[in-house]
Amino acid sequence: NGNSYTVINGLRTSYSDMTLDGINIQDNYIRDNALDYTPNKLRIGQVRQLTLVTSNGNAASSGGATEAAFSTPSGTDEFHGEVFWYNRNNYFSANDWFNNQAGIGQPRLNQNQFGGLIGGPIKKDKLFFYANFEAIRAHQQTPQDNTILTASARSGIFTYNAGGVAHQVNLLTLRGISIDPAIQTLLAQVPTPDKINNADVGDGRNTGGYRFNQRSNELNDNVTGKIDYNLSPRHAISGSYLWNRDNSDRPDYENDYSLVPKITNPTHANLVAVSWRWTPTAHLTNELRGGFNLTYAYFLSSQQFGAYYLTGTVFSDPVNELQPQGRNTNTYNLSDDAAYQRGRHYIQFGFHMQQARVRSYDAAGVVPTYSLAMGSGQPALSGRNLPGVSSTDLATANALLATLGGYVDGYSQTFNVTSRSSGFVANAPFIRHFLDNSYAFYAQDKFKLLPNLTVTLGLRYQLPGVVDEADSLELS
Repeated sequence: NGNSYTVINGLRTSYSDMTLDGINIQDNYIRDNALDYTPNKLRIGQVRQLTLVTSNGNAASSGGATEAAFSTPSGTDEFHGEVFWYNRNNYFSANDWFNNQAGIGQPRLNQNQFGGLIGGPIKKDKLFFYANFEAIRAHQQTPQDNTILTASARSGIFTYNAGGVAHQVNLLTLRGISIDPAIQTLLAQVPTPDKINNADVGDGRNTGGYRFNQRSNELNDNVTGKIDYNLSPRHAISGSYLWNRDNSDRPDYENDYSLVPKITNPTHANLVAVSWRWTPTAHLTNELRGGFNLTYAYFLSSQQFGAYYLTGTVFSDPVNELQPQGRNTNTYNLSDDAAYQRGRHYIQFGFHMQQARVRSYDAAGVVPTYSLAMGSGQPALSGRNLPGVSSTDLATANALLATLGGYVDGYSQTFNVTSRSSGFVANAPFIRHFLDNSYAFYAQDKFKLLPNLTVTLGLRYQLPGVVDEADSLELS
């Protein structure tokens, strides 16, 4: 069935803002999934309140067409706390249906979620604190199903049906070749034919499925600290700090046969938010708020690529093809919001600023890639070579011949600019430093025209930033 991204009122997710204590906590580089993914990955103990603006955002709204605004808990004049521990495991669970079919054991699951919180007064009616810690240790596995060769196909013998009769042709003999040495090296890393345990992938004659359980662990820690200080009836100061990390295996980026994924995804976030609320008169309140959210999210690989790697094999590549990538996304916010109440008028005015600084790293394409296929210079097999063969089986035969023979149909490599004078450099990752600044001023009046009718009139001047690259390396 699957699922789609969360949206508000059918708008694109990039139109929505998400904040915590007034600080934007989104990934402000890739916003395709701006409501479901945040590097901070908040937990229940870090959230006191959620304000959701779904439509008709007024001039005082902080940014997007819609907004999800979270706030952290605060201490009170009484001490409150809790300690918890939850365990979820596979002891009483049924095995995956496809694992049962393939004769594979139950995927492991042992998840511990634990932590605690405490809040209370440091000085009664004046100074309060709140602290929270929550952790997840998930030791688990997820089923994978990769394609491997049958014993006959591994030696070059292709099997197909024609008119209900099975036919076999030795493709290597047909072309007068032997298995390419580079392919022999790859085949030595592919599970042997006796490991085929299902027909969910492959054609069932030349290729089959090798199903196994792959590690999918997750380590998650969330820490929150907050101080609230009421200096006087007119002045209140608040400060919060959140440290979150989520380090996880990424079996969804695996194409090989490793029981422990070569791709890991560390994600960290440090958030600081400080506010000062000043109430000089009974009619006027002003709040100054600022802070930052410093994050990084990387996809790291332990794969040793060598001088090149091959793609297009008829079996699942034992070399994981994902190359390292990631980003540091730092967001800085500053705002000043004032409210003036007089008679039937509630007037608001203020200023908002957001700056985003991104370091993007991507090594994709840096390692030379050779694509295997029966292309130009290597005539493909035809129906004359395999009488009665179907178009599907003919495509499989050509893929098998190209794989075992090591026939290269294409080559690619990415060359990146590393400085304004470097030109295009081989083996250099794509590294960019992006900057984006946006500013806004607003004023509005909520006028109670009648006891049951309020009219809101406002004006917001938004100066959206023009994305820039700090090293002048980005082409338009």
